[in-house]
Amino acid sequence: MYDSGSVSASLNPELSGRRIINLVSSAASEHASKVASFIVGKNWGYAPDATLYCMGGPGLMMRSSVETLLDQGVSVINMSMGGGECTTYDSDSNWLDHVSYQHQVSVVKSAGNDGNDRYITSPGAAYNLSLIHISEPTRRVVIS
Repeated sequence: MYDSGSVSASLNPELSGRRIINLVSSAASEHASKVASFIVGKNWGYAPDATLYCMGGPGLMMRSSVETLLDQGVSVINMSMGGGECTTYDSDSNWLDHVSYQHQVSVVKSAGNDGNDRYITSPGAAYNLSLIHISEPTRRVVIS
């Protein structure tokens, strides 16, 4: 997963005993740990037996982080990140399409990363990803 920081079981008990490998040394992130619990959490994670590789932290670039995850042999990449509004099929969306096709990896990305976002953030225009949005205030999940 590519997120805002390292994942820590001390921030979310759902992660206790899970196989989590932080590939960079960065401060533990409450947001990253919460997202990780949806992936590998022992009670509600959708892949509790998976090994979670985490790339995250201030200043990390999306492309180099994804390449590092691919080097680990991952089959799914989760990207919970904001960014600028994506109104066109931009170069990051194009690159991510190439990566997902070339490496046969599934990509899941947040539509934005702020409950008040009214737009999709880059690289959300990629064709080969699942885009997820939680709508406020109902907290319904929308997957496209």
